[in-house]
Amino acid sequence: MAIVMRLDPQASGEAPELLVPPDAEETPHGALVRRAVAWLKKGNAAGGHGCQVALSEGWAEAGGEIPDAMGWRHAGFQDGTVIVEAKVSRADFLADMRKSHRSDPAKGMGKWRYYLCPEGLIQPEELPPRWGLIYALPGRGLTVVAGPASHLQRYTGKPDQRPFAEALEAFAFHERDRNREMGVLVRTLARVADPEEVNRKLREAAGKVRWMSNKMAQQEQSLKQWRMKAFETT
Repeated sequence: MAIVMRLDPQASGEAPELLVPPDAEETPHGALVRRAVAWLKKGNAAGGHGCQVALSEGWAEAGGEIPDAMGWRHAGFQDGTVIVEAKVSRADFLADMRKSHRSDPAKGMGKWRYYLCPEGLIQPEELPPRWGLIYALPGRGLTVVAGPASHLQRYTGKPDQRPFAEALEAFAFHERDRNREMGVLVRTLARVADPEEVNRKLREAAGKVRWMSNKMAQQEQSLKQWRMKAFETT
């Protein structure tokens, strides 16, 4: 994919603007990253990691890790970050393994970490300790063959969360670069025109929903009372 980078010399420390031509074709790597983001946001019942927020190639400080896809999970148990590295070739996978934040996991990001690749490109026995593995199947399907989310696929319907919770603990990277994780989220949020305006509108919308719910409850109560009186008079 041809990408043009526009740098503003007056904008010190800000992320550059990426301009993607409208007729640009999606690369195989880009397609995997897009599928990774969608998978991160899927609920546990659908075999996903249940992240409320997920993004691709989030902005981080230079000179360090920039995950292909990253999600933030807040589910009330084992909350944390999830990263997915998409690989479309053996050379790319082997080069990734030589990076400093791979040899020293504490320098990397992600409480949970996965590789995503075409089926068979990476074998489970080749994974670094505590890493998961996702295969991209022909079409749009994904299958998790290693890592915490692989325990979700043992069940049909609503999964039993206990084995999943145990796997989350077993695969977790408690020592990691939390500052860089926070930096990705803050720098991405900073690109929103006015986060507080968005937050205010969300609060207003939530208030309207509560008001409408209360109004409907009152109407239902009134209707119930009217029906009771009508029945008594018949």
